[in-house]
Amino acid sequence: MSQLNVKVAVWNPSASSTNSRATAVTACEDGVAVGHADGKIWLYGFSPAQAGTAPGTAGNCKRGGDRLALDIRPKCLLGAHHSAISLLHLGQISSPANDGSEGTIASVSEDGDVVLWGVSDGRCIAHTRTPLYNIRPTLACLQTVDYQSAAEDLLFVGGEGPMVYVLSYPSLDPVYEWTLPHSEWVTALAVRKRRDHFRSELITCTSDGAVRLWSFDEFALAQQDVFSRAGSPVLGSAADNGLGANGNGGSRAESISSDTEAESSGGPRGGMFCLESTFPQQGETHVISSVVVNPFNDDEFLAVSPTVVRLFASRDSNLHELLRWKAQ
Repeated sequence: MSQLNVKVAVWNPSASSTNSRATAVTACEDGVAVGHADGKIWLYGFSPAQAGTAPGTAGNCKRGGDRLALDIRPKCLLGAHHSAISLLHLGQISSPANDGSEGTIASVSEDGDVVLWGVSDGRCIAHTRTPLYNIRPTLACLQTVDYQSAAEDLLFVGGEGPMVYVLSYPSLDPVYEWTLPHSEWVTALAVRKRRDHFRSELITCTSDGAVRLWSFDEFALAQQDVFSRAGSPVLGSAADNGLGANGNGGSRAESISSDTEAESSGGPRGGMFCLESTFPQQGETHVISSVVVNPFNDDEFLAVSPTVVRLFASRDSNLHELLRWKAQ
């Protein structure tokens, strides 16, 4: 007769699931994901409140005019990081078993570790082999790559530091290390496709309040696989520009940057990212914390700071500020 040990936990809905400070939060499918200073991530799910629920533990929302009481209960504990969670980013991957797609959360910790989780069951899908260095990651955006047979998209990660990293998604393999051609840290970034779909654009906002528009070839960027650089035609063209890979063919992404930054339309063309336009901060500096691309007109985007919202439009590869709203 063998002994069976079964661990049973009873959750107290009125108690906190952790004593560690929350450092990142995002809404996900049917719940909320919260990252903490101890490196743990809690997934919380919504469920109808049970009779006799203690006051203050259930939220109220309206459905069809009626009030529906909901409980927020711990659903899953994710543990793979060893330092504070600095960033949580939602995404999706292909999943034949789940109506064709599955929700994911990419978590990034202050020491540069990146992990991809499944929202439905909390399983670890992928993990970076080596952490991102010389940066405190605080920003991420996801770019869908057209005509990519391997179904690998691009995950951009930036923050407090001189680098922007590009990872293959969902494998999290390193694709590209972009050393910024300016000294200011990136405070917000976003990617968007041009209407012709031949090239994509990266919008960056820096700590000095400047907004920059970069163009890049998403397919060529996605081909920067560090494990196949020796035979890559993209690598050959980069080498012709003096931007080839390091001689040892190492296992980390190549650090490629523009030689100089031209503060005008039609900037440097030798690197993977070409500067199209720069809009310097005018007057009082407002650090932009997020960029929101207009889903109905991809030529426009909002640059949001704590006190000012600015509406930009890109026309003929030039940035124009159309409107500015300032908090009273």
